[in-house]
Amino acid sequence: MGGGELSQGLTAHFSDGIHVEFNRSFSRNHGGKHRSYSVLLRPDILVETPRQRHIFDAKFAFEPLGSSLGDDDDDSGDENPTGRARRWHIHKMHTYRDALDRVASVRVLYPGSTAEWYPVGSPGAHDGVGAFPLRVGNAADASALRSLLKELLRADTAGADEGQVRSATRGAAVS
Repeated sequence: MGGGELSQGLTAHFSDGIHVEFNRSFSRNHGGKHRSYSVLLRPDILVETPRQRHIFDAKFAFEPLGSSLGDDDDDSGDENPTGRARRWHIHKMHTYRDALDRVASVRVLYPGSTAEWYPVGSPGAHDGVGAFPLRVGNAADASALRSLLKELLRADTAGADEGQVRSATRGAAVS
């Protein structure tokens, strides 16, 4: 069974000015809206609303049960890190959030079991970095991701009603 490939820069256009892009390049040479103030960066998924950007970056590794986390200085003391995102992946999410304009949130998507969220400001804030479990064939993970996307879109599309947000998560025109 063969698989398909997504081309770099593939964009899906939704209602209310929402765009989802695959492997969008950001560099110092890009003028305008796709600029990195430092080095070339290419996050896997960019969700862009008229007000903000949200980045999701897929990683295919996690900290397994019983692994040494000695290099994680600000660990919470959790003795059971089963399926937790690797610390350097979280650090990379900070890189995206810092170097790219209008990025509100960045999450690593990984095949583990522990969601992590480090909000900027209050605990319920949508701005920040974190890790989000997304395991192949896991309906609960897929449902949780859909809920997160709806919540982010609802927060970002001021004035959009529930129906518009719901339809924006379903259909798209691809370019």
